[in-house]
Amino acid sequence: MDSKRLRARVMMGYTLALAGAAAKLVGALSTESKSLLVDALTCIANAVAGAVAVRYTFEASRPPDADHPYGHERVALLGVVVTLITYSFVAGLVIAELLDVEEYTLAPHAPLYAALGLGLYAASVAALRGVSYVLTVYSTLTLTELVESAVTLIATAGGVLFGYLVDYAGALVLTGFLAYELVSRLREVSGALSDYAPPDMIRRVSSFIESRYGVEVCSLRLRTFAPGVLYGDAVVAVPASSLERAHELVDAMVEELRARFGVNIVVHYEPAPCDR
Repeated sequence: MDSKRLRARVMMGYTLALAGAAAKLVGALSTESKSLLVDALTCIANAVAGAVAVRYTFEASRPPDADHPYGHERVALLGVVVTLITYSFVAGLVIAELLDVEEYTLAPHAPLYAALGLGLYAASVAALRGVSYVLTVYSTLTLTELVESAVTLIATAGGVLFGYLVDYAGALVLTGFLAYELVSRLREVSGALSDYAPPDMIRRVSSFIESRYGVEVCSLRLRTFAPGVLYGDAVVAVPASSLERAHELVDAMVEELRARFGVNIVVHYEPAPCDR
């Protein structure tokens, strides 16, 4: 996707998310719904996270330079970290708000705001999915807003028909779901920040090298540079009959591993068998 189309999709998705946040905030302030208020607060966090995500998405797409010879993909992690921090702050505000359990009366038009927010966030997710990793994370959190909007729609309708406790129960459900998403995203990003090497990927790459090129893998190390971007090094033992073309063999191996697995790897070779 070229940069012009990327920017257009990003701005469209973000504008729709902002509109959804505004609709829910107005609804929360005008209807006294706790579920709408929780929903609106998470929308505000979503809007802040979206602005950060947009910035770091464009920074991460910059080509390698003297200061970043491996590229700027890891910058995208900053956007994810800020997203998690923002949502954690909002989670604290939500918990403080829910400690107030005094009886309240919902305005009858509260479900309309939830329905409007649901439509706007659905359009935002459609615009942002698959654009980049950081926006995939952002759109996943925006996808959470769709679920929250559906819960809020049910909770506000029940609150209008049966009393405030239904609406309050909806707010509790939304808070629990927010906590679950935060923990899930934290686990996901921690792998990249800690240079995690997926064991299944190491097995797949090692097996592929040995079966495809007829060499023995003496050692293989991989690290997650950024989500979806792996770097590493390997030592392979080449049979004596192949030593003359070992350099050509390694070049082909490096290119195929990058194309097939997204692994950027440096391969050293030595005569077989491996010296263990």
